[in-house]
Amino acid sequence: MFEEYVGKHLKNRHKYIGLKYAKEHGFPELISSSAYGICFKDEYKVVKDHEERVFLVFRIYYDSKPVYVDKRLVPGRPVKTITEIELFGEGYTEAELELAEKIARGYLELAVE
Repeated sequence: MFEEYVGKHLKNRHKYIGLKYAKEHGFPELISSSAYGICFKDEYKVVKDHEERVFLVFRIYYDSKPVYVDKRLVPGRPVKTITEIELFGEGYTEAELELAEKIARGYLELAVE
């Protein structure tokens, strides 16, 4: 779905862009040391006698490499290369998926070099 972005670099400010974008659209962001994402849906729905988890998540996985200039480390400026992008979940509607894809593409256009 987002294959054209795999192998490209994230901007250094991708987390700031994502936070601003997620707040603008009202969804929480997901941050880890090797991934970034937006949670579009995360809830439980009661079906008959049990609960089913309903979720929809956009996630970017990346490798982070330090940057050196004249053999000196440049702190806080690693190069982040996208290795995988996925939009996955269970129990979401087609309309929710379309909205999530539209928002994710908008984020990628801003955050990828």
